[in-house]
Amino acid sequence: MDNENIKRTEREQMLKDRETVRGVYNSEDGRTVLTDILADLNFFCGDIKTEQEMAKQNSARVLLNRLGIWQKHNARRIVNALMDMPYYQKDEHE
Repeated sequence: MDNENIKRTEREQMLKDRETVRGVYNSEDGRTVLTDILADLNFFCGDIKTEQEMAKQNSARVLLNRLGIWQKHNARRIVNALMDMPYYQKDEHE
């Protein structure tokens, strides 16, 4: 098999694996579980103080990369989604 065919085969396998991983999390329950996993891995934490916390946060990025989300081609989509989110949580008395 020549180099080009090897690369094509590797890419096809990567896309197949990505579809499998996305299938696991692409339901309401799956998204809830993914949210919990990302929270456990400090993805939503802005106050990282230790190397262990940073390693956990990097693991969250690896998972999002495997899902095909945390990638350069999605940068603008990610920024757009982030900017559409509320920037503060309303007080229950508001």
